[in-house]
Amino acid sequence: MVKSENCCLIILYLCFLIKSTMNNHFSDKRLMYVIIFTAFLNSIGLSIAIPVFAMLFLDPVHHVFGFGLRPDQIMWLLGLLKASYPLFQLIGAPLLGSFSDRIGRKPVLIISLAGTLIGYLLIIMGILSQNLFLLFAGRILDGITGGNAVVLYSAVADFADSKTKTARFGLIGMSFGLGFIFGPFLGGITSSSDIVSWFNYSTPFILASILVLFNLIFIISIFPETREKIKTERTPVSFIPHDYFKLFRSKELLSLFLVFFLFIMGFTFYTQFYDVFLIKKFSFGQRQIGNIFAYIGIWIVLSQGYLTRFFAHKIKAGYLVTLSLFILAASILILLFPENQIWLLLILPFVSVSHGLILPNLLGMISNTASKDLQGKAIGFSQSLQSIGYAIPPLISGFVISLNLNIPILTASVLVGLGFIYFVILLASRKY
Repeated sequence: MVKSENCCLIILYLCFLIKSTMNNHFSDKRLMYVIIFTAFLNSIGLSIAIPVFAMLFLDPVHHVFGFGLRPDQIMWLLGLLKASYPLFQLIGAPLLGSFSDRIGRKPVLIISLAGTLIGYLLIIMGILSQNLFLLFAGRILDGITGGNAVVLYSAVADFADSKTKTARFGLIGMSFGLGFIFGPFLGGITSSSDIVSWFNYSTPFILASILVLFNLIFIISIFPETREKIKTERTPVSFIPHDYFKLFRSKELLSLFLVFFLFIMGFTFYTQFYDVFLIKKFSFGQRQIGNIFAYIGIWIVLSQGYLTRFFAHKIKAGYLVTLSLFILAASILILLFPENQIWLLLILPFVSVSHGLILPNLLGMISNTASKDLQGKAIGFSQSLQSIGYAIPPLISGFVISLNLNIPILTASVLVGLGFIYFVILLASRKY
């Protein structure tokens, strides 16, 4: 194991290297480095919890929260916990996007990360004291302030043109995917007392808090403001800003939003309770869950970091999204059949790569379709749809998975399939 002092030195040295490459004038390339690194740290902090939440309720030995509860009650609480983050992100994401258009990207990122840090501290206290109220409070606060991906995408939209936007969105997706490799892996290891005797289910969130704190310092010290024209007029702020109605006037945007929503909600039906599926069907523990999600992250990085840019100038985005939606729907359905976990390693790359190709291309289409002054709101509304798509599946799956383990995955395939059918219809009437 690496000593904590060495870890601190490595982090400080990395910060020094990044700082030394920056000067008062940020080129687009250097700015992308800052955004990518920020997204990477965000992703680690978020995904480090993946191997932990299900085990908090399903661990038969430690009984952190599941002791004395019926299986259906456990699934309901787990679903509610998983839904709380995206449900409250639904409130926060539009506000973050709107505020970043008004006061700038940097101050909104600082506020967001500060809220996430406090949320993680509440989660730590909730786990250590076995207090469900604190656990939910931390998750809810993190949800309200944690939708900062919209700010990062909006920052890219500030300086990228229509030709480079999709590829740069793909780089952000790659950095999230890279964090998705390390996050679950670290979560699985740092929550297991088999590795270090004092490790427990709160340890991953302690590590996540340290990463968020470092990210916050990183943003304050070297992140430049990308919004050229800050709105100074005093306009009322609401959960649904009036400028959002400008988005709804475009039938093309509405159609893309619908496809995006079906894709996100379908994929979330698969991911949110896939850990429970692995525990129940293959008897996985938190370390194995962390490893399998890290494996998924590797393929997401490959698709969004390389394949998205490779295909950007070779295949029209519309055709690429069509093919990827079909592959995603089919490969999720196939996940129901293997009885040997080896087959998962063969199927999951198709799931991950197709997802990795769909997300940046759809966001690129939405951003290119929206006007320049509505970039933050268009991507913010996409984030809101993403939050709804993240919130609904765990609420429903928490009930139905106690009836049949396969229903969430089957539902995921159907929803993505519907998105594929609708996009084919959309593609036939418009050129992408």
